Amino acid sequence: MKFFVLLAGAFSRFSAKERSMKVIEVTRLDNSTVIINVEQIQALHAAPDTVITFTNNVKMIVRESVDEISRRITEYQRAVHTSHMIEPRIPNDFSNSLQ
Repeated sequence: MKFFVLLAGAFSRFSAKERSMKVIEVTRLDNSTVIINVEQIQALHAAPDTVITFTNNVKMIVRESVDEISRRITEYQRAVHTSHMIEPRIPNDFSNSLQ
């Protein structure tokens, strides 16, 4: 059972809409999967379970470790930033124009 939590960072298995929403997937203690908006995360805390605090002060306890959630956020941010990078293209006659 999946829940979508839209509170107010992508994996290839997410749709373009989900990636544009800046989301990651986490697992609640009851093993239900939740998609959360990474830009709404204020803090991660291990106490001993991982507690995610959102910018609206809602808290969620999840199975993943703080390190795992941090890794997913970093992976998402890398995917987003590299997908927006433009590869430089050098024209074929560039070396001739330098002479």
